[in-house]
Amino acid sequence: MLTQEITIKKTNLVYTDTTRLNKLLYNPSDLKTRLMVSLEVIQDFLMSSKSNCLDLGLFGVSQIEIDLTLCGSYKIKSLNSNYRNKPKTTDVLSFPVYESLRSNSESFMEPGPVVHLGDIFICREVALRQAKEFKITFEEEFLHLFIHGFLHLCGFDHEISKEEEELMFDLEEKLLDKISKKLRKLK
Repeated sequence: MLTQEITIKKTNLVYTDTTRLNKLLYNPSDLKTRLMVSLEVIQDFLMSSKSNCLDLGLFGVSQIEIDLTLCGSYKIKSLNSNYRNKPKTTDVLSFPVYESLRSNSESFMEPGPVVHLGDIFICREVALRQAKEFKITFEEEFLHLFIHGFLHLCGFDHEISKEEEELMFDLEEKLLDKISKKLRKLK
């Protein structure tokens, strides 16, 4: 099992790979760099008052925490069955602490100074299969699933309406684009 704690300014991520593979599917230092850049973009999204951002700084939030786990298909199928009553393997699952951090939502709860957003689980086998299908690297698909899961932690849900689906996927694309631009600058 590989565990890394990554902290960027006000955002802390605990990343755990529970897949128990003898051979890793990715370069851990490359993935760490990608996650660090992602955290910068996520932090800006959470704290900024710009359009479509959550502006959590307005509520006195000073620290953000996220747990991220790469797991196998057995684990994700078990979680999906137990918590969503869907006994099948999926690519990513999110378990938010808050129902919604969107201040315009009916279910918005004002957070305290330290916000633990929740847990994200990404299935190694599904991520690898999707990366091959989309002709991208495992790391790129992993980040896509991470951002998708992150938006669920914030209260976005593409399954409730077409409008919500468009909003969530638009935000997903914008966040991934910002991450890609920052990663290109590092090369």
